Amino acid sequence: MAVTQNWPMKIYVFPEGDPADPENFVAPIRLLDPLKALSVKYGVQFLCHHPYLESELLNADLAIVQRACFNSLRELNHGLMLLHKARRAGVRIVYELDDHIFCPNLPELIAASAVDELDEEAYNLTQAHREILALADYLTCPTEPLAEALHQLGCAAKALVIPTSLDFNRARWSSTLLTPQETKNHLHIGWSGGSRVGRDLEIIVPALTEILRTHPNVTLVVAGSLKYARLFSGIQSKQLRLLEWVEYDSYPALLSIFDLALIPMQDHAYNRCKSALKVIDHAAVGVPCICSPIAPYITFPKLDCTPVLALDEEWLMRIEEVLQSNRAGELHREQLAKDARQRYGLRENLSSYWSAFNEMIAEPVDSEFVIR
Repeated sequence: MAVTQNWPMKIYVFPEGDPADPENFVAPIRLLDPLKALSVKYGVQFLCHHPYLESELLNADLAIVQRACFNSLRELNHGLMLLHKARRAGVRIVYELDDHIFCPNLPELIAASAVDELDEEAYNLTQAHREILALADYLTCPTEPLAEALHQLGCAAKALVIPTSLDFNRARWSSTLLTPQETKNHLHIGWSGGSRVGRDLEIIVPALTEILRTHPNVTLVVAGSLKYARLFSGIQSKQLRLLEWVEYDSYPALLSIFDLALIPMQDHAYNRCKSALKVIDHAAVGVPCICSPIAPYITFPKLDCTPVLALDEEWLMRIEEVLQSNRAGELHREQLAKDARQRYGLRENLSSYWSAFNEMIAEPVDSEFVIR
């Protein structure tokens, strides 16, 4: 049965984390920035979940549940009750996911690292969110492999693949440090990451140790989860700079400190479902990347000099090549940033979100997933 649409479109959002928290990365990138842009251009109305606003859920056209948004089993059960009630009232349920948090062997991938430990309570709460998969009418995610993986878990919801786009009109992107390099002979090699990527980072420890030993004018910048600094205990402190994780509005400026970013990733089901968001983040502030040759990077349309792909045994050679390019003045940061922002800006790709949301409130179609 088709849904009769009363304009403007009304969306009720269960965001992951507090939308007002400046350290909340997930909600703005994947959902809140697009919804704010849609509200300006198309008059979309949206509300973020709050106990005092629950009655508004039944008046929505779409209810969007983001990733692992409930902080306890009690919250999750209450949320499921609300979603069942909304669905009976004709509200379409959308599950927004940006990575394969339900990857079946994720615990062993985390625990196998020399640095990471599995937080069993948090992991079990995340897994409990799988109940939303059975309830959802639609999924939205950034990559086709993630859509396929979720269907392999038995999810019957239609998946709409919306490639990652960033709102470069936000102040966070206008305050980046796109300044000339100190000298052509100095390079800041950077890595930034979360709390369960130890196995990935271990790939590049030997190459970085050798680079810093033979190049005294190179500095390694480790940003984000500082527990990973332990992996670089053999590096002189004067060549190692540690930066704690920053709020999201300061994140682009942090990345722009780098002259080169490294994105190592092991080839397994969890990583293959990721998007190329980190390459886009870095490129948008003029920083080229060296990445492991797995999805999504092997299919990423190249932007000037980025990304460079490196097998496990090639990292030393690839970093040396970038060092040489840096000395020769061949790293054109300003042009890289300009190209990335033109290709992956939310303003240029907002129609993808608008088209997807309109499809969700119309008559469902039978195709398994759609690439926008």
